[in-house]
Amino acid sequence: MAGLYTMNLVVALFVAILLLNLEGFLDLGKQACIASASLIHLSWLAAFFWMATLSFNVAKTFVGTAFHRGTGNSYRKLLAVMGLVWGGALLIVSTCLVLSVCRCTSLPAIYSEASPCLIASGNVLLVVFGGPVAISLLFSITCFALIVNSVRKAKSDSKMVQNKGQIKEMLNEAKIYAKLAFIFGLTWVIAFAAEAVNHVILNYINVILNTSQGVFIFLAFAINQRTRALWRKRLPCFAKTKTGSSLGSGSSFQTSKKCTVTEMDGASRKATASPETKM
Repeated sequence: MAGLYTMNLVVALFVAILLLNLEGFLDLGKQACIASASLIHLSWLAAFFWMATLSFNVAKTFVGTAFHRGTGNSYRKLLAVMGLVWGGALLIVSTCLVLSVCRCTSLPAIYSEASPCLIASGNVLLVVFGGPVAISLLFSITCFALIVNSVRKAKSDSKMVQNKGQIKEMLNEAKIYAKLAFIFGLTWVIAFAAEAVNHVILNYINVILNTSQGVFIFLAFAINQRTRALWRKRLPCFAKTKTGSSLGSGSSFQTSKKCTVTEMDGASRKATASPETKM
């Protein structure tokens, strides 16, 4: 289920970044500009809502009894979550779109009618985008804090951290926290700080980290150990064999036969249809 949530996040991020980049190259009319601005608004809201959903899903796994675990049909649960996340974003955007088009109130225009086709003003941006994003980030931060506390408590109770391997254990733990921070979108807190402080160094850090979120998700989920194991299973020519007494003492890749283009293409199709990748 977590893999399907991640796929929805990737779709929302891809559409948001694509539309945001295309916006500068397109010369749109009034109605098309409003439509483009609303789609950008929708995709970014959905992306942040999916980050919050993922944080809740992971926290539910780590914290255990602190959250209720549903036992219903997974397919129905997925549809319900998708309806809640995409529907929540759509509700906000639809309300903004109606207010922007009808001009039946004294409120300022929400979406621009000419390039750049974005949310019209800073105050409006703060209300219809900054507010929902801030709430979702606060929720993600809370879930992240619960996860860290749960992990630390579990390690303390079971005395998993031994003095001999303490540094290695801490590095592995930090790696997990870093992955969770990126998937939960916690780096977007820097965007709020950069907007408030308006310092050039903070702006650079904000741009580098947050525009690379998709890359970090790819590194964490698309080429992790489990995914590589699935590819080795689909491609026997890259099967991993032990050369030492244990996996830790030494291992190597042994090519048992030549991989053909047809075989790799078939394996690619099978891997695409395989169950979702877990963290």
